[in-house]
Amino acid sequence: MKILRSITAGIVLALAACTTAFAASASYSGKAEYVSKGKVLSGDTIEIKLNANETEPMKDCIKISLNGAKWDNYKANGRIVPGVNYTKSSSNELELHLEPTEEMLKKGLTFKMPLTCTVTENLEKINAVISWGLPEYTDKELTVAKVATSYAYRDGDIKQHKKGDKIYVSAGRVTYNQLKIKILSRDVERLRNSITVTLDGAEWTDYDNDGKVSNNRSKYTRYQKLNKNTIKIINDVYEDNALVYDNYLTLPLTGTITGTGEIKAIVDFGVSDIKKSEVVFARCVDGTVALSSSSPNTPVDVRGKVSDVTITDTSTQGYGWDKKITLKLNFGYHFAEAPIMECTGKFKDKCKIEVSKTDSKQCIIHIYNAEKGSTGTIELKNIVIERAENNVPNKPEVKMTLNASGWEEYESSAQIAAYTAGTEYFQDYLKATTNGGAQANKSYAFLNRITFTDNSSRSYKEGDRIEMEVDSDFTWFTQGKLPTLTPSGKFADACAFEYDNAAKSKAYIVFTKNIPANTDGTILLDGAVLERKSDKDVDTVHMNTGIQSIGKESYVNMQVAKFTSLLTKTPETTVTEASTEATTADVSGDGVKLTAAVRIYEALKAALSDLF
Repeated sequence: MKILRSITAGIVLALAACTTAFAASASYSGKAEYVSKGKVLSGDTIEIKLNANETEPMKDCIKISLNGAKWDNYKANGRIVPGVNYTKSSSNELELHLEPTEEMLKKGLTFKMPLTCTVTENLEKINAVISWGLPEYTDKELTVAKVATSYAYRDGDIKQHKKGDKIYVSAGRVTYNQLKIKILSRDVERLRNSITVTLDGAEWTDYDNDGKVSNNRSKYTRYQKLNKNTIKIINDVYEDNALVYDNYLTLPLTGTITGTGEIKAIVDFGVSDIKKSEVVFARCVDGTVALSSSSPNTPVDVRGKVSDVTITDTSTQGYGWDKKITLKLNFGYHFAEAPIMECTGKFKDKCKIEVSKTDSKQCIIHIYNAEKGSTGTIELKNIVIERAENNVPNKPEVKMTLNASGWEEYESSAQIAAYTAGTEYFQDYLKATTNGGAQANKSYAFLNRITFTDNSSRSYKEGDRIEMEVDSDFTWFTQGKLPTLTPSGKFADACAFEYDNAAKSKAYIVFTKNIPANTDGTILLDGAVLERKSDKDVDTVHMNTGIQSIGKESYVNMQVAKFTSLLTKTPETTVTEASTEATTADVSGDGVKLTAAVRIYEALKAALSDLF
């Protein structure tokens, strides 16, 4: 009976898939107020919330660490609330141990724990860091208090300079910034002779070996030049020039620019619990932003794909929130669609691109917090431009102009095409898109819908096919239902899905008849499952896909899934009871064969092995 039941049910492996939304969260009920070292914090709480599917995986994973404080009123181990225990692994770290009940596994877990602790360091921020212990979760940092410390800052605007300039000369005028150092009253004695100021990218050429520093609370404070880059603040014990409460020391920032990039004054207070103040007071541009073209004479008429271009920033400047680079076309051309963008260096994962909503002659690259300190490139591919048929260019050069704002204003132009009457354009690839957040575990990847679109005037022959090759650690799962194809437009009733028995990481969408040009088409691929063939660690799963007959230039590599340790789902298998044939005919010539069915012999063998 068990064997028959296994066969008629298709040998279904029934494990319920859990919901894997990342819901774990932590919050602090108090206000991060300014305190001092030795202050005891109590009365406020940390609240932690877990989703139902997270209580079991996280039962021995969560740690709460204090940065700049130690836990009070927590023993070596104990209980916070029923079902939540802790171990105190160090003075500033607690490890949580959950006892998941049936109720927790259904509805999740929410609990509060007292934040009773003592501030141990004069750090700018006292933080509680919650580590969830799973790779797909980012640590949560809660600021629970702040500690006021002595610090330094710039009085004045940042100046633009060139290497070799005198710091105090800007745009032909004598002007300089002031460096202000604020000394809190509690720090007066211990900082008396420990403060140094070091110039990074400049030298104290206008300072003698020793001299006076303005002090708002006394006659003066002395300095001593240790070397060409560093001076030390000297505070004698005499009453008329000693440090007193709430001191502001003032140093004119004068000297000579010797470096490039951001020019800084680094104030080291000489004690471990007051961090150094890095004060940028000038910039010396160390590079430029330029536009270049790989194939400037690419022919184009009414519509066409033009040269790829590269934006190269050889400076170390950073870019803040939503800084923009604007690209503008000349003549009557405008962007038909947003180009494909690839970024490196400081621009990697920091940029988005769009065609301007108000002027399609412009394409805008939005930059989000590209960090300073390194160079970077932005490469634009598949740049398709078009013009009105009656708007004929009066000269052949089609140009693109870049405008960018960083430490300076940048403008750069490059020829991207040459107007040539009669040039036809054939878009030579399909666009493939999917949600790359589909879930994968140690055994399988369950892909979201993959959408292929073709808005070109390209035709296809019967037998042409779209190749889909997944990462080498994966193969296509062939023991379940075939993925569902939904073709429309010019692809309607003209597509079939095939696996490749010779290269199991590949599958194909085959065109079953000639497809005419000059119409749009879409193909939807749903229900695809991949199988792991390796125990190698993997964070993401990728697919390389394109039209075989065109060649690799039509291929695109995209993320199709993301690994999560919470996924326990397994795919259903399909058994054909009356036949050992595959669900569709073989395709001769290159080893391609549909293998959606499982042989009855193999199913019986698996069922019998399950019995014994």
